[in-house]
Amino acid sequence: MPKRIANETISGSLNATGDISTSGAILVNGASGSEGGQIELAKAPNGSTNGSSVVIDIYDNKLRFFEKDSPNRGAYLDITSTSSSVGTNLLSGTTGAMNYEQQQSGKVSNVSASGATIVSRAFTTNGYPVQVVVTGDAENSAAGAWVKLQLYRDSTPIGKVVHVEMSAGSENVPYALTVIDTPSAGTYVYALKTVSAVATGTMNFGETDGPVLTMIELAGRIGPTGSQGPAGTNGTNGADGIQLTALSAVSPIVYNNTTGQFSLDNIDGGTP
Repeated sequence: MPKRIANETISGSLNATGDISTSGAILVNGASGSEGGQIELAKAPNGSTNGSSVVIDIYDNKLRFFEKDSPNRGAYLDITSTSSSVGTNLLSGTTGAMNYEQQQSGKVSNVSASGATIVSRAFTTNGYPVQVVVTGDAENSAAGAWVKLQLYRDSTPIGKVVHVEMSAGSENVPYALTVIDTPSAGTYVYALKTVSAVATGTMNFGETDGPVLTMIELAGRIGPTGSQGPAGTNGTNGADGIQLTALSAVSPIVYNNTTGQFSLDNIDGGTP
């Protein structure tokens, strides 16, 4: 008869020679500092891992599995780099479309103040580097106008400052700013902002169309497999070997003192 244990606390080890079943959750406690719960699986007798077991545990934010003894080969998954609501599919995580967002803005007119937002968009990352690109053109209202532009992640400036300046009135100066940002997983607002007031008059960003802001998470995606290419041509055949046509009933090995080589006696050479 199976033994049922209910509402019991066991100090020390629990050894079972059969299966252990439960209608609830199995809780592995004993966490301290960076170390969380841990489960050890017996090593396969014919396996070549080091130690007697393979360990599955939690360390800081990582779910790890590794061989118990040195050199502790294994792998881990950083849970903070995955999507919320258990949204990361590990089996399809390296294929399909890349994670990206793009904001195509309309014309932004009469900008004069420092800290003005020209274009912005929220972007949710999984913890991989993010390439941010913004392009457009600026048009001034007065001769000698200039302004400085920079990309932002929330309130943090990223990348380099670009200086836009015109000599005559109503000129168009194209601009392109790009940076590879390295934020942790989360949702951020990326934006192009002025980092100086417009000197002399105002600026319009986009005389015909407005700026375009693009964010792409660089997650090592693999595109679909293309069609198979044509087969290559066959290589040339090697030369035929020499065929021996006849051997005597007994072919002794003979040593030649002059050449220092061994040969088989009584062999008729064939044709190639």
